[in-house]
Amino acid sequence: MLHGANDVLREVVDRIPDEGVAKHAAACLALADTVPGKIMQGGGDGTGPRLELTTSDTESGWQRAEQAYGDLNAAAETFGHIRLTRNIEHMARSLDQQGEGRDATQLVGDLARTLESRRVKPGVVKRVRKLEQQLADGGGR
Repeated sequence: MLHGANDVLREVVDRIPDEGVAKHAAACLALADTVPGKIMQGGGDGTGPRLELTTSDTESGWQRAEQAYGDLNAAAETFGHIRLTRNIEHMARSLDQQGEGRDATQLVGDLARTLESRRVKPGVVKRVRKLEQQLADGGGR
């Protein structure tokens, strides 16, 4: 597992929280905490590698998301519009699947308003607004 790598990311966030690299580290940790996935385990003990499912920790994920995306204008400067939009859409869909639809809808709505204020292409804003509506209607799952 990537415990060591995640520890390094946490240390970056804790030691230099106002730096761009800390926002990137927090974003990685937020996604890892909120989006369940699979990790490769074993292989070195003669039993062969195996996949294990990971669970989500939405509380920790929200804390890290706040560090990464708490100020969406600053986050847009740090990540760029494309990566910021992809990260938040991915996280919001996962949160919705875990029963956190209201929070996911709020996050996507905040993103849409930020993108509008930054005069991002209307097609991008329209796509984000569509996701916001799907989440609000419970159809993002």
